[in-house]
Formats: sequence, C-alpha cells, structure tokens
Amino acid sequence: MREALENYLKWVRKKYRHVCNVERATEWSLIGPFFTVLGYDVTDPEQLAPQFRVGESSEQFPERECVDFAILQEGLPVILVEAKPAGEKKLVERHQPQLASYFDKTKRAKIGILTSGVEWRFFTDRDTPNRMDAEPFETWNVLHDKQPPTELLGILRKDGYTIRAIQEFIDGQRLLFDDEVLIPPPSEQPQDPNEILAQRGAVLTDGQELRRCEWEPCREIFVA
Repeated sequence: MREALENYLKWVRKKYRHVCNVERATEWSLIGPFFTVLGYDVTDPEQLAPQFRVGESSEQFPERECVDFAILQEGLPVILVEAKPAGEKKLVERHQPQLASYFDKTKRAKIGILTSGVEWRFFTDRDTPNRMDAEPFETWNVLHDKQPPTELLGILRKDGYTIRAIQEFIDGQRLLFDDEVLIPPPSEQPQDPNEILAQRGAVLTDGQELRRCEWEPCREIFVA
C-alpha cells in the first residue's frame, strides 16, 4: 500500500489543476484512484456504488436523494463519500450539511467523507448515534500535509475495514487530543487515595491504581 499511496500523492499533485472546476472529472481522476489504492474495485457497483440513494421515498419526496459514492459491505452502505471539484476552497463550510443529511438518513454508515480529491474530511457519529458529527475526526490535505493519515487509511482498506477498528481509532484520537481534566469537588473526592474518580482525558501515573469510573465510561481512561 505504501508504494501505491506514494504514487497516488504524486498523481494528485500533478493532475489536480486540470480538474479544478469539474466535479465529475475530480471523481474520475482523483477520488476513484484513492479508493483503488485502498483495495476497492471502483468498477464493481457491489463494492463502490455511484449515486447511492439514501433514505426512504414518500409521496412528498418520491425521488430519494443520492450521495456521490457509497462503499458497500454485504450490500449495505458503510462509508458515504460526497465529492466536490478539486478547486473548492470552502469544502466544510458549504457542503458539510449536505453530507450530514445523507449520513443521517442511511442509519447504517459509520464514516462520511467529504472530499475535493485534494482536501479530505472524515466524519463519524461519536457524539450522537446515527447523526454525523459537526466536526471531522480526521483531516487531510494532499498538497500541504507532509504525511497522509496512514493509520486511518489502513483501517479504511477493503480488507481492513470493521466497525470495531474504526471505533477504536476514533476513541484513540479523542484521548490523544482531549487533554481537559476536570477535578471533582472535595465532597465528591474519594477518601481512599487509590480510589480515583477519573475524568474524561485523565492520565494516570504508574503508581496510581484505577478503582472506579463514575464520571465517564472506563474506556475513556488510559494509563501512561
């Protein structure tokens, strides 16, 4: 995958100027090849379905909305991809609500990707189940970032994608960047020095032993 990814980066940097203002050309030239790197056959509609319909049709809305691409597992959408032209400068500001609408209607997908082929924004539903978060959990600019998010890309591979792997990655990101530690008031502090009321993002030293977690689930805690 490493060599294929390096070749993809070179390709985007060389070709993106030619598709700056054309969404369909961006899909063919920049976005499709990305998923090829991840091991998907972009010509197989059972793996990558173009213009995937979301939600349920009704008398009021007989035509269901379509997201640009959906990555399928066993016929069900697990990743939604909304594409925009490579020259789009305000990707999230203008188009995040559109992707969120598609994501919320599927009730199945756990990853939403908003991309211009140059900028990539990765979303999930960690705040509220089945509702896409307002902020991406990972971002990537092919032209400006020195390194691609290789750990995430490895999880998104056709032979590596699972809901559990995605959840563990996202939980790890939250612990890594959330350094806010709230200290409970004295009346709520345990008397036993080994009994620690742990807060989200708390870091325990080697000499401390975690006894209970009442403020957040224990999976929010890690030992340094």
